[in-house]
Amino acid sequence: MDQTSKGGYYLAVAIRAGGSSRPTEHRDPVPAIGRAASVLRLVAAEGATPLGPSELARRLHWPKSSLANICISLTTSGLLRRVDKGYLLGPAVGALGVAYRAGMDEVTAFHRACGEVLADHAYTVQLAMLSDGIDVIYLACHYGTSPIRLTSAPGSKLPATSTATGKALLASLPLKEVEARLAAGPLPRLTPHTITTAPDYLADLELVQKRGYALDDEETLAGVVCIGRTVPQTDHSHRLAVSITLLKPQANPTVLAGLGNTLAILTDRIGEALGVGPGTAASAFQAGALRGSGTSSNILTSTSEAGH
Repeated sequence: MDQTSKGGYYLAVAIRAGGSSRPTEHRDPVPAIGRAASVLRLVAAEGATPLGPSELARRLHWPKSSLANICISLTTSGLLRRVDKGYLLGPAVGALGVAYRAGMDEVTAFHRACGEVLADHAYTVQLAMLSDGIDVIYLACHYGTSPIRLTSAPGSKLPATSTATGKALLASLPLKEVEARLAAGPLPRLTPHTITTAPDYLADLELVQKRGYALDDEETLAGVVCIGRTVPQTDHSHRLAVSITLLKPQANPTVLAGLGNTLAILTDRIGEALGVGPGTAASAFQAGALRGSGTSSNILTSTSEAGH
């Protein structure tokens, strides 16, 4: 399922995920802006949990006096807001996030394709991108006709290892890259159904490639199922995936197969809008079923040759 978790995975779209809140080693041409960005990333990573000046200074290894001046300036500009126990992101961040999403061709293409393909569709559909690690960041949402809406707010972040969008995206990568991402740390467990070992996860990605879509079977939220598929991409576009969310009792094989076909049409339509023709990259899973160039091979090819 693709829903904001309770474990602090919320992130603002205006503050791009993947960067550390710690000061960088390279020389920043405008240090004050770099420090302000570090504060915003750190506050964003905590979501609804306020951070006070002392805690911010401790985590960033800065003098408290310097940190306080930055927070005052950010609060004045609306990028932070002061609450009883510290700071939260301010309303200006939300406005920046809206402007950021509005300027993304991918989001526009997603909404247009949903309007064309999903007339009277009952389920929630979401667009997500892959971060530099093993998280996905949600960019947009299209609500169906069902009164039950299961969704992640645009800008929220969830583990790629449990979500359908994340599995679809990781299944489209070369095996060595997936292994490197998985080796960065333990796989987070969100429900009793979450896969938490790398060998089992790689086997699941092999199924993703064979099936043509990824399946989150109560691995992010109990009682909720998502299916996901990548969007055809150009060499320079973001790596994107789309998911459809439904309740577990609705997720019988016939329904999932039908939704898989719907996803194929929808993602190809988005790809076409982004300049990827139907014959160019009709499916990242089709490309994933082929041997990569040189020594780079995809998950399906490598595991099949190893006899798995």
